[in-house]
Amino acid sequence: LYQALHSTVLGPKGTPVKIRIATKEMQEITAKGIIAFWQLQSKGTDKLLSKNIALLAKVMGKSAAAGNDDFVDALKSDFLAKTMTVFSAAGKAVELPAGATPIDFAFNFDKKSAFRVWEAKVNGKFVSLSRKLESGDLVEIIPSSEPQVKEAWIHFAKSFAVKEAIRAFLRKQQRNLLKQMPSIDLNVKVNDVVGVLAAISRAISSSGINIKAADVA
Repeated sequence: LYQALHSTVLGPKGTPVKIRIATKEMQEITAKGIIAFWQLQSKGTDKLLSKNIALLAKVMGKSAAAGNDDFVDALKSDFLAKTMTVFSAAGKAVELPAGATPIDFAFNFDKKSAFRVWEAKVNGKFVSLSRKLESGDLVEIIPSSEPQVKEAWIHFAKSFAVKEAIRAFLRKQQRNLLKQMPSIDLNVKVNDVVGVLAAISRAISSSGINIKAADVA
């Protein structure tokens, strides 16, 4: 239940300076955790507790159905992870989990254009989309006119929420592709032997063709 106002500004010679501001109640909660709520009689602490429970529920909702391992990963990456601050080319501060990459930055900075990431610059130099960012980096995303999402992005991203957004996009893209594929009827005449239907199915699937229905006459 840690809470404080965080801000990072560019100081002398472009050096990032991180500022954290907390009230006495915030410091008590940081030091004692949920036990502090029994000592602090404040509407503000009630709201803080509700806010964190809601955030935890959100993380659980996204990952619980996928299994325990994904749930733990979501907690580590999006709820309990240490954070760092990087800057956009215009100087806007963006808070990311430690170990984040340009892919994480793109989805946190502007999700609408994140799916069109083509290249990335860090501190004025072109870098791989898998490069780990460091606190204080200046990050610039160069978009394409069309979506560029690849399955490899899932491995590049640090944030569980970003990984899920990429997976959802790829699933939608696959569904749209299947809808556009032409449908044909294929009649095959063979001698009736054991395993012949499975052999035919494998031959068709190996050519990248999806079988919608099959019937034996």
